[in-house]
Amino acid sequence: MVIKKTSKNTIRPSTHEKILEVRAYLLMGYCSSIITLHTGFSQKRVRSIRELLKKDPELKEFLMDAIAIRTSTSKTIISSPVRQLHASFLLSFYMVINKDYSERVDLFKLARAYGYYISYFYMDSQNTDIEPITINEAWALANELRSREAFMLLCKACETLYFEAVHQKSYREDRPCPWCCVRQKESP
Repeated sequence: MVIKKTSKNTIRPSTHEKILEVRAYLLMGYCSSIITLHTGFSQKRVRSIRELLKKDPELKEFLMDAIAIRTSTSKTIISSPVRQLHASFLLSFYMVINKDYSERVDLFKLARAYGYYISYFYMDSQNTDIEPITINEAWALANELRSREAFMLLCKACETLYFEAVHQKSYREDRPCPWCCVRQKESP
């Protein structure tokens, strides 16, 4: 790791390391605006790195399509109890992997938690009608958790942790926990 000393007390990574970090984030599927927030690179610089990756025959197949992604919030992501279950499941992984989740969003650890979530999502054959949460939506939810606009709450009835955000739509009448809500719908 090459480290540049900029002053007596400040140490920062080299530009080459930042470019490698941006490449990794692009290959993980993060959108340019999220990468810009985490690296300080401009949108234009991130797009030019994306274009260079597209020219690499070994890496271009892993690169997600560059589509305009509007940063989501829990209000748009969580539209049903099942989507809230997905958010709860994903963020439970993230909280175990990233112990300092309330301090900052770690994109590498979030991608690792997202990988666990996606592998379980595709192993479950009942998920045919539901789209999985995207990695960019996962970032939005983790960011709300970090900024304390969302919380992982413990249900008193089933003793399970679930994700609850300040801005999410309310769709449950009598049961605040999505686990209890879905279980109630499944029972005769």
